[in-house]
Amino acid sequence: MGQRDRSDTVGCLVDVYREVEARASNLNDWKKALYERVVIRECEQHSNKKYDAEKDWRIEVHDPESGRHSLLHSEIVQSLVEVRAVMKEHPGMIFRVTMPFDASANDRHEFGRMNIARL
Repeated sequence: MGQRDRSDTVGCLVDVYREVEARASNLNDWKKALYERVVIRECEQHSNKKYDAEKDWRIEVHDPESGRHSLLHSEIVQSLVEVRAVMKEHPGMIFRVTMPFDASANDRHEFGRMNIARL
């Protein structure tokens, strides 16, 4: 390998290093922005109330344009009536509702009739 080949290789590696460094910097900026917009926002949306899958209803409100990645609000409630109230507070949004394991047959039937669009 001649002197010129070695300097070309080093120059190429320096260029590659600079490109990787620039992209890593961009990725870190994106990571920070996503953390602030998604992770922190998600934590702020959740109440301190402990979710009990046996008896609690969990409802999430999402922006229809962004789908499942756009949690605007979430709440843990005790009844289907409260689920409907949360839905009325957020017209035009998409909802993800988790039914409790011990929901009554009537609540299951009424929930099925609500025809909530799935995410």
